[in-house]
Amino acid sequence: MPVFPMLTRNGAAETDAYPHAASLTQGRPRVGVMFVKKFRNLNADPKFKVKVTGVKKLVSSSRVSLAAPILAHLLRICIQVTAPGVTVFEIKKGLRLHDNPSLREALDGASSFRCVYILDPWFTDVSQVGINRWRFLLQCLEDLDSSLRKLNSRLYVVRGQPVDVFPKLFKEWNINVLSFEEDPEPFGRSRDSAISALAQDIGVKMIVRISHTLYDLKKIISENDGTPPLTFKRFQSVLSRLDPPAKPEDRITLDTICQCKTPILLAHDDKYGIPSLDDLGFDTSGLSSNVFRGGESEALQRLQGHLERKYTAPRLNVSFERRVSRLGAAGDRTSDLWIVKPVCYH
Repeated sequence: MPVFPMLTRNGAAETDAYPHAASLTQGRPRVGVMFVKKFRNLNADPKFKVKVTGVKKLVSSSRVSLAAPILAHLLRICIQVTAPGVTVFEIKKGLRLHDNPSLREALDGASSFRCVYILDPWFTDVSQVGINRWRFLLQCLEDLDSSLRKLNSRLYVVRGQPVDVFPKLFKEWNINVLSFEEDPEPFGRSRDSAISALAQDIGVKMIVRISHTLYDLKKIISENDGTPPLTFKRFQSVLSRLDPPAKPEDRITLDTICQCKTPILLAHDDKYGIPSLDDLGFDTSGLSSNVFRGGESEALQRLQGHLERKYTAPRLNVSFERRVSRLGAAGDRTSDLWIVKPVCYH
């Protein structure tokens, strides 16, 4: 069976069999496919140049009409290769730009970038999640969108099941890299496995890194003979045999993004904006002010405030009182040995 070269973004040529192409070329003289050379330099960026190697003489020059589907297929490949793809980072639990290894790695070498948060319809049901939790989450998303604005980007909020949303986004945005934080929970692992399978089927590169926990939970369980450690002492013993956690990643800045651009629509807020509590169906008429505001900026301010505090010895007016047992008199040494204890007042 004749084999057509598959063109890839890294310039290498892989091979894949096309039964339709085989049916068109079988039994016909093989001639050169010269048109492919014309598409080598569609994009001036050398990163996206099409490097064609080992193109076989598969198309019959005498039957151009029959070869048209083959030419069209190769043309689509050339255009797809030369067009810069989009890097997408899915926000999950790590609603932050600092210390985010999967985000930093996704931005490395990217030319177009979008940060996405998927609103699962199950969680948007007001009967599943309370209003205070939703308010905290929306404040986190608003703060993240504000931080992305300073980087000439925006947060894309998309509603739907992730396994249904991403196949559409793969085609609509021409995604070539998908990155997210590894989810340690069973439900999240199952969902992420399904998304990774969909991405790999169409050649989308996956970047998944651990940042929700300091240590890889799978390594901890593996080091403990396949079972989770049930005591803190055992947990410390397992950690002593593992490598120390990686150092925190730096915050994402304009220098980090560099030439990476985010295409923003004029109707971005209408299509990808952050919903309000009213949009989610909550009654906010009697909602009181929240004590702890959500968001990375608020969290960093609180952390900095704690770090700036210096230890001072407590100022206590300490006095000691001898407790007397009801079983003996005040001077009874037996009662002294039984219940004498200092009590601090301040």
